[in-house]
Parts: sequence; C-alpha cells; structure tokens
Amino acid sequence: MKHEHHSHHKMNYKLPSVYVNAVYRSDRILIQVRDAKDMTVELLKDHEKSLHLIIVSADLETFYTFIR
Repeated sequence: MKHEHHSHHKMNYKLPSVYVNAVYRSDRILIQVRDAKDMTVELLKDHEKSLHLIIVSADLETFYTFIR
C-alpha cells in the first residue's frame, strides 16, 4: 500500500534520540519516554493517535495492541 497521499509522512526534520523505560506494576504499565538530557519527550499525534503500543510474545505468536 502506498502512502504518498499522507503529507505527514514526509518529515524533513531530525527526530531526537529517545530512551524508553517500561515497568509493569499493580496491573498497570508505566512507560517513560525521555531524551538524552533525561527530559520528558512530547509525543506527536500520528494517524490521529498519541500512542500506538504493540506487545509481542517472545515466540512472536501472540500480540496485543493498544492505541490511545
């Protein structure tokens, strides 16, 4: 499938390096996204959503998706 009609796919800027830390605690997943200076990174909407999370099992047989 071609996506040339999506203008937001044409990015002319360099994205910063980010570091992601995920912790599962008390039936919740806490995800921290920080830059090289340990500052919180602002998430940009892509396809009208702030976050696309895909969790895949080690054997790649099972996956879960979460879109917010």
